[in-house]
Amino acid sequence: HNELFIAHRDIKLDNILINSENEAKLSDFGFARKAWDEKKKEVILSDTFCGTEPYYSPQLVRRVRYDAYKADVWAMSIALFAMLNDRFVYHFGKGGKKMLTEMNDSEYLDKRYSERCDVNDILKSSWIVKKSKCCS
Repeated sequence: HNELFIAHRDIKLDNILINSENEAKLSDFGFARKAWDEKKKEVILSDTFCGTEPYYSPQLVRRVRYDAYKADVWAMSIALFAMLNDRFVYHFGKGGKKMLTEMNDSEYLDKRYSERCDVNDILKSSWIVKKSKCCS
């Protein structure tokens, strides 16, 4: 969805399908929207709070404008964690208050939103590059 300048905004396990070639595909683009202004060459911040609570990024939990691309990367990382560990990273419920408390106490979360990885950083990481070479 990066090449199309579209953010999905509801990445979750239920919306990740596996085809006969074992390729992951996203489904249900009901919340998708344009997330890049090509003329201005800048991200269009979203102020629509949508998606599914266990996959919310900290900005969604806090109800502040957010970069929908980064929220998608966050949601995908939560989905990957859940697939590998059979549980979610954070507990959820009560309108996100419990998640926010756990996020604030987390040693894993970089509190500086602008310093978090984007999808290009992740794809270039040595862990991904090494794994894709050995598994292809």
